[in-house]
Amino acid sequence: PVALAVKASLESLHGSFDVAEAWFRDAIAHVEDFGQRGAIVFRFATDLVRQDRRDAIELLAPLVAEGGHGLALAVSLAGLLATAYATHKQGELAALTIERALDQLIDVNDSAVRAKLYFQAGYVAFFARDPERAKAYARQAVETAFASHLYDIAARALSILYNIAMDYEDDVRAGRSYLDQLASCSIKAGSRNLLIYATLGQFEIEVLRGNLHESARLDEALQALEVNYSMFASEMLLPAQALRAAWTGDFHRAYRLLATMAEKQITPMRQSQRYADRKS
Repeated sequence: PVALAVKASLESLHGSFDVAEAWFRDAIAHVEDFGQRGAIVFRFATDLVRQDRRDAIELLAPLVAEGGHGLALAVSLAGLLATAYATHKQGELAALTIERALDQLIDVNDSAVRAKLYFQAGYVAFFARDPERAKAYARQAVETAFASHLYDIAARALSILYNIAMDYEDDVRAGRSYLDQLASCSIKAGSRNLLIYATLGQFEIEVLRGNLHESARLDEALQALEVNYSMFASEMLLPAQALRAAWTGDFHRAYRLLATMAEKQITPMRQSQRYADRKS
């Protein structure tokens, strides 16, 4: 089972999620050691959560409920479950689960576990529309992650700070600063997806500013990164491309790009912005 899980993780790293899922499920089906089972489920569920898969909850909830895991793994499983709850609009369960995990964190010395849980707490608070709490946890995550060179986690926490700056504080300068830091972290972490996210955000900001030259450069960078139309692309890339089309007078293309975007936004503010763009 451990060897199967390693193969699954390698497939996941290369973006072969279907193959990875098959290996993970095979590993879980054959594992007998309780500790190994928890670790394999955690790794598999991490993939599912990053793909916004609801079945991550079905996989994690029974494991968290039965307990008996080592403290660090127990905290990690609960934090991951809380983010899955938040993503799928089960706010009360998300808040309850993350608070229990935070209560246990005091006895955990692992910097990676601590930084990730602070990020997850920020994520849950952001989806609960509590920007001040989300910002506090995200900053704590960034500080903890930087201290241990955990650039992947730092980048994810910076994405929360970026969204708060743009959606709640209307602070474009701060948003751009967070994106610059996020891009730097993504390169240090070797994460193409996080670099795409940072570049998408930079592209959106420059389009909003009407900076056609810089937005064109960033559009070329996105093409080089071979962006697919994942969730964050629908949130950021298509609306920015639509606005850029409007700047150049191509209103028909702008409307086509925005026609179904409002319903896919993650916050009411972004939904209302997309509806307003569509009316314009």
